[in-house]
Amino acid sequence: MRVRPWCVALGGAVLVAASAAGAELASIQKPAFRALAVRVFSLDRAQEVRIEGVTFSSQSAWVPARIWLLDAQTRKVVWDAADAELESRRRDLAPFDERVSLPAGDYELYLATVPGTAGGWDRHGVDVRELMGKLREAIDVDGLEDLVGDLEVRVSGEGKAVGDGLKGAVRERLAGGAAAALLGLGDEADAQAGFALREPADVRVVCVGEVSGDEVYDGGFIENADSGETVWRFDPIRARAAGGAGKNRIADQVVSLPAGRYVAHFASDGSHSYPEFNALPPDDPLAWGLVVRTVKPVAGVAEPFAAAEAEPRNVLAALTKVGNDEHRSAGFTLRRPMKVRITAVGEGFDDEMADHGWLVDARSHDTVWEMEYGRTEHAGGAEKNRLAEEVVSLPAGSYVAHFSTDGSHAFGEWNSAPPFERARWGITVRAADAAFTAADVVPYDPEQVGDALARVTQVRDHQRRDATFTLEREADVEVYALGESDGRDMADYGWIEVAGSGKKVWEMEYRDTEPAGGASKNRVFRGRVHLPAGTYRVVYKTDGSHAFGDWNSGPPRDPDAWGITVTLAGRLPAEAGKLPAEAAPRR
Repeated sequence: MRVRPWCVALGGAVLVAASAAGAELASIQKPAFRALAVRVFSLDRAQEVRIEGVTFSSQSAWVPARIWLLDAQTRKVVWDAADAELESRRRDLAPFDERVSLPAGDYELYLATVPGTAGGWDRHGVDVRELMGKLREAIDVDGLEDLVGDLEVRVSGEGKAVGDGLKGAVRERLAGGAAAALLGLGDEADAQAGFALREPADVRVVCVGEVSGDEVYDGGFIENADSGETVWRFDPIRARAAGGAGKNRIADQVVSLPAGRYVAHFASDGSHSYPEFNALPPDDPLAWGLVVRTVKPVAGVAEPFAAAEAEPRNVLAALTKVGNDEHRSAGFTLRRPMKVRITAVGEGFDDEMADHGWLVDARSHDTVWEMEYGRTEHAGGAEKNRLAEEVVSLPAGSYVAHFSTDGSHAFGEWNSAPPFERARWGITVRAADAAFTAADVVPYDPEQVGDALARVTQVRDHQRRDATFTLEREADVEVYALGESDGRDMADYGWIEVAGSGKKVWEMEYRDTEPAGGASKNRVFRGRVHLPAGTYRVVYKTDGSHAFGDWNSGPPRDPDAWGITVTLAGRLPAEAGKLPAEAAPRR
């Protein structure tokens, strides 16, 4: 390690002079490279303190370190070495000796040895000065380590030295009196805290996180614990500079909330968070995270509770923590018309969704809601993390929620920064009606949907399955069939034949089908077939790939119906047909 004798002598002269100006209240010397140090001290009366030391002398926006003083109560910077009057400069370092008037109170002295650019943030995340600084850093890392090791700062005056406040007084002060506090969080954090409001209240939300352009990489949100509604979310456009690097941003907003239970969330990606910042830290490094306080500190209005107890009480279907190459589904039946809130987190880019969810009417087989890129917003982390949150009105009936992923970037196997709501990768459907009760929903039973004459569905690879039904008199039947095509012909398909004779009365042919959603080879037939009275057999067979439960490309929008469903058409008398025997699998 190289030694600069002139720096040691310069630093020694500064420290010797300090002994003449009161007691030492805080001191940071020989700091480590890429580290953050803090010292806490108290003043019992207003006075002029002496702040002296050695700092980086360049006038460039790019610096290898920062030294500053924070008022512990207001969380405002009251002194910064960048504004100090420097004495004779020698190469990259220069001493300073300042007199600063401070009121009585507590203060935090910081020294961060993380090279970077102060400010310079723009909407496009491009900063030429920072790029030049990083180039210098890459060329002369050893030189920078020597340089920051010669930095130092000392505060002298009449008061009390508290010492290192990283894990003690600072954190306690920041969280004191808060309804929810998620503070001083590091990389890959996914934290939450619950709070309950006994009455409507205005709450102040302060969130410090990382932003690049319009994208948030470290940030948070607040949701209603019972309805699942997001009542506040970190907005990079409304956030302001938080000091230090330009990507440090702070949101400080007042939000009016009704009485109820809430959960505050904060998540971070794999770099630039407390205490391992990869650029200059913000003015208030330990505030990295989210804190919620009532504007009027009325006792008992806000009370914390364990976030783990905040599972919503109105969930109709939840498909979450969905991994790569998965397709999952869950059904529910509404006994009355109802508004539902759909929240989906998935992967999308180039205006298309790669991992996404949708909702199907189990009776009509229509897609009643789908996650579309144009109606999503950034979900935090990588830009391709997308969030959809919508309220839709549904008639009484049965519905199936679906979520499908491709082969990369899903829960547990992210190939870039994960979203804030990583555990919710998937789709969740909740009742949004205030009058919702458990009696409004009954268990979903696919066999009871639509009064099918014959149902051969969820057919897997290498299967041949059939079911029979009987018509007491001639009738029109509705045929709904899903299958796989090879471009001109059907690879997975079915037909209806006269039982006993094997004579086909209908067969699924490519020319009669339409796209069924997902991969282009997914095809659907919807139509009526007129049949004389008699007994019929519905047969469906598949080849060795791309069928229910084992899709080799995007599944159709109604994957549970892969196969054939036959129902009576129109409003015919019930005696026109007899319900079928259970479908029998065959090879």
